[in-house]
This record gives sequence, structure tokens and C-alpha cells, in this order.
Amino acid sequence: MDSFDADLFVIGGGSGGVRAARIAAGHGARVMIAEEYRMGGTCVIRGCVPKKLMVYASHVRHELDDAAGFGWSIPSATFDWPTLIANKDREIARLEAAYTFNVEKAGARIVKTRAVFEDAHTLRLGTGVRYVGENWSGGAVRTPSYTLVDALAEVNWRQWRMSINATNLFNKKHYAACLSRGDCFIGADRNVFGTLTYAF
Repeated sequence: MDSFDADLFVIGGGSGGVRAARIAAGHGARVMIAEEYRMGGTCVIRGCVPKKLMVYASHVRHELDDAAGFGWSIPSATFDWPTLIANKDREIARLEAAYTFNVEKAGARIVKTRAVFEDAHTLRLGTGVRYVGENWSGGAVRTPSYTLVDALAEVNWRQWRMSINATNLFNKKHYAACLSRGDCFIGADRNVFGTLTYAF
């Protein structure tokens, strides 16, 4: 096992990937986890969490309307969309930071890039062209094929490491995946990440 850079390499920093990385690292395994977008995955960044915040916000109007029946006198309320969106984004950023902190605290190394299997023991990280063929979901929805370009540059000098990673370099709009019932997810926009680390 010593010839490998990691005992476990996790692809995807969603809830499952983060849990796997943390538990394995906590037991002493050398763990690396690749995430090309933001730590937290679809649920935290695009799905469950933002949806729930929007739903909670929409319920406030009904609660205010019902308040009078319970003896409350509430002045006329106003709603500000930019404030809701800013607060939603702030909460998602907080959760992403917590996911990142917990993975690193457990001892796993986060690689901010896409990972692709080349063979049974090799992953291609970040650099290259990705082609994805057309996809049918449940025989009803077809998403077209697409090609994306990624780029990665990394420099190591003594205890310092600097890397810059760009995914979807040309910011191509595409569908990342579709569920069998036809729900499709929009793929991630262009993302550029830079890291500077020092090993003590």
C-alpha cells in the first residue's frame, strides 16, 4: 500500500463523500477527496438547503396573516428579495466552510478539482477535456452530449504548494445529470480555485 498516494480516494464532496472521508481519516487512513465545485454537494449547495430556506421564507406571509387570530397586532410587513438571497447565500457559505473544516480536521486532504478513473489505480485530476454523451432518463427526457475543458496548474517548492484549478473553463451551459423521473440538474458554471499551502 505504500506505493499509493492515498489509502482511500473519495470522488465528490457531498454528504456521503464527506462522511466517508472523515470516518476513514479518523481511523488513520491516508484520505484524499476530490470536489470540483463546492464542498457540501447538491443537497447543501443547490438542492435541499436552499429549497428549504425559500420554503420557510414563503411561509412567513401566512403566519403573519394568521397572527391576528391569536391576539397579535403586527404592523404591515414588507419583503425584500435581495435580502433573502444574500442571507441564503451566507448560510450556504457557512455550511460549506463547516464541511471543509470537518474534513480537514479529520486529516483528509481536499483536492479542488474533478477526478476521473484512468485505470484500476490511477485517477486523472483536473486537467483535460471531458466528453459526456447524450443521456436518456426514464426513456422520456434526453440531455444532449457536451464537451468541457478543465485546467490545472500546480507548483511545489520546498514546503510550499501553490495550485490553480479551473473547471468548465469556457463556462459552457450543460445538464450534469437527470433522475429517472426526468428531473435534471444544471451543470456547474466555470469555477476557478487557487490554493496556497505550507507543510510544517
